[in-house]
Amino acid sequence: MVQSGPAAEELAAWKRQLGAIFSQVIDLSFSSYNAATNFYRSDPLHFKTEVGVRLLNEEVLPFAQRHFSE
Repeated sequence: MVQSGPAAEELAAWKRQLGAIFSQVIDLSFSSYNAATNFYRSDPLHFKTEVGVRLLNEEVLPFAQRHFSE
């Protein structure tokens, strides 16, 4: 709904602004991490612990190793 609804252009503009500020931003907004099963039924705003661990191990740490290792 966000990608095709009335807010779609605002979202796209916001992402462009983020990209201009943070050149290496990775957009996971609409990734497999956002599946409903990855969130608590009683708290749909926070990942389950194992999903957060997977996100860190699969996305954040490899990115950091590629871009910030000496």
